[in-house]
Amino acid sequence: LLHELFPTKALLFVAIANPLFAAPGCARREDSTVSECETQEATEYLAALRSMLLSPSGLVRGVAAYTVTAALVGHQAGVALPLAGKAGRYLPAAASWRLERGAEVLIAR
Repeated sequence: LLHELFPTKALLFVAIANPLFAAPGCARREDSTVSECETQEATEYLAALRSMLLSPSGLVRGVAAYTVTAALVGHQAGVALPLAGKAGRYLPAAASWRLERGAEVLIAR
């Protein structure tokens, strides 16, 4: 992660895709799924991502470009990111994805 190279620099992390696409150990195919990425390396990557986004230093701020990305980061890393840009215009500022009904599926349009 970039913040490890620049630990004292303020950074903005913009989530634009499934965090597991960047995780080491994940399949290198377009149809890669979460189940294909359940490796020790992916687990360590998600833990580092979570640590970076929740660091008490506050040097790294995260936003999600899309509602589905906010849901993926919330589910995979346990971090509620605010929405940026067009996606954020239609929701209240405090809106975040919460998996309260496990039998339902979020479908982005």
